[in-house]
Amino acid sequence: MDTIIGLGKGGCNIAKNFEQYPQYNTICIDTEDAGYANFLRLPEQDSHEDYEANYTALDLGSCGDHVGFFCVGSGRVSGAVLRILEQIKDKKVWLYLIKADATDLTAKARLRERASFFILQEFARSRLVDRIYLLDNKKIEHHLEEISILNYWERVNETISSTVHMVNYFKNTRSVMSTVADAPEPATIQTLGFVDVESNEEKLFYNLQYPRYKVYYYAINDEALKADKKLLPSIKKHIEINTTENCVSNYGIYGTGYEENYCYVELFSSFIQEQYLPER
Repeated sequence: MDTIIGLGKGGCNIAKNFEQYPQYNTICIDTEDAGYANFLRLPEQDSHEDYEANYTALDLGSCGDHVGFFCVGSGRVSGAVLRILEQIKDKKVWLYLIKADATDLTAKARLRERASFFILQEFARSRLVDRIYLLDNKKIEHHLEEISILNYWERVNETISSTVHMVNYFKNTRSVMSTVADAPEPATIQTLGFVDVESNEEKLFYNLQYPRYKVYYYAINDEALKADKKLLPSIKKHIEINTTENCVSNYGIYGTGYEENYCYVELFSSFIQEQYLPER
């Protein structure tokens, strides 16, 4: 990815974390500047609908060819998302849609999230964006240890940004060994997660239904690559267990200088998620 765009407070706080990486240009779009390196202001509106109806095209500058777009669907500002996507329709866009914890939302916010959730999935299915990643704050919170009230958003947002960055890094790095292939069409609805290399426990950021394809990115210490004779059989066994008639699993192994071994997972589905759930 060349450019990271964050929309609204939640999207901007995630995008801000990418400012530490030199390979990304970050753009934060909101009604208030919270000290972002590159900020574009939206006039404050009364409703979700008004942010779309009263939107005036922003000067996004040079976005490069590949954009990562972060947005929380329940926010009022998310009403502008379709208009901003229209401005970058000639780019490769990976949309990261954050699902808020329902207990934190008002009735109106739940309706906004529901609308954003389904409309933007349809955008991905129709290839108006190249893919959409669904990320559930409640699921991510459940996977984090020692998370407090004061560091809650910092920890959740850092988990999202660091995982996206690492998966993007592996996609652009030569592997030691790999079976990774292109995802089947039209599997453009996705999520991310990480895997405990020792126990193979998977911790997904969204409960993606009917996955058709999984990719496991193993970040392995260089010494372990040389000395650990049980590692490759363990990886292959995990891949075999997660390969079914309806879902193919592949892997890539990458050498690192980290002391510990890590694994990230990417899931792909072609099914609209939660489409049959009643309104909450």
